[in-house]
Amino acid sequence: MPQLFFILSLVLFQACGKAGSKSPSYVIDQLPGTTEPEVQETYLKIFSSLSKMNGSLGKDLAQVDGLCQSDATALGLSGTYKAMVTTDKRRACQSADCLKGGLAENLDWVFSPETEYRLPDGRTIVGKTNESALLQFPLKNPLSSSSVLLWTGFSDYWTRPYYNFESCAGLTNVLETGFVGDASAVNADLLKKTSLSGCKKEFSVICVEQAIP
Repeated sequence: MPQLFFILSLVLFQACGKAGSKSPSYVIDQLPGTTEPEVQETYLKIFSSLSKMNGSLGKDLAQVDGLCQSDATALGLSGTYKAMVTTDKRRACQSADCLKGGLAENLDWVFSPETEYRLPDGRTIVGKTNESALLQFPLKNPLSSSSVLLWTGFSDYWTRPYYNFESCAGLTNVLETGFVGDASAVNADLLKKTSLSGCKKEFSVICVEQAIP
């Protein structure tokens, strides 16, 4: 009898343990021929734009976001997409890597905190953001296998440069110069390479899928 009580107690303990375990991100369907659910991890998508723009793109964020949305549609993607740039109206951080204020430093920012991002194929992982919604370097995979220059408006550490000649005056002035990023980089060169470019030149931007509120 004591042995039977022990076995029953063990079964109840295991059942409670399963009930209290962390649930999957979401359940797609039941695996064929089983009672087990098919689980798919949640992630959002990211890509370098097909469209190219000059360095004054920050004058109208709605327009550049619209270009990202059009490119996403052309790639057969659903969801809402915005451009990963920093201007007076959109930023990641005010302090280096948002160390002072964390997520509160974000303004109309395009990344979600602690979220995985993948290429449009849905399989290739680019990287994951931290609690301040910043992609962590080095990335697992680049956005592009070949060099694709990007307007980002960034300096180092997810901040905007101090001088106008480093960011096309916050991506608003084609008569200035600015740093460009490289979509083939897995380090901070994604945000800013060492050379400046004339802001009349047309480059891609990084397009990022938005989380559903």
